[in-house]
Amino acid sequence: MRVKITEMDGDQIDIDFGQTIGIPMMDDSMEMLIPRGAIMRLKPIAGMPENGSIVVFKKDDSIYVRRWYSEGDKIFLMPADSAYDPTIDQIEELHVLGEVKSYTANM
Repeated sequence: MRVKITEMDGDQIDIDFGQTIGIPMMDDSMEMLIPRGAIMRLKPIAGMPENGSIVVFKKDDSIYVRRWYSEGDKIFLMPADSAYDPTIDQIEELHVLGEVKSYTANM
């Protein structure tokens, strides 16, 4: 199944949910860990992500990449770049697409 999803900066990409996902990093919120423009390979997650894992999730019609921490029903989503604010959300408000397992970037 291919789905078109709006990214944070307004660009749209096609994502194939039928296989391991390759998604471009569209911003610099995870700079120092994942450079802008890198293609991230995701591993689907069964259940809740482990604390400290880097996840790609959908909220509303936008996709985000953040480090995941959970406590009870609250989710703390931490960017690597301090110019971006951390987010606190409820688990019901997020759809986790997968955990970042690797990426490819042109240097």
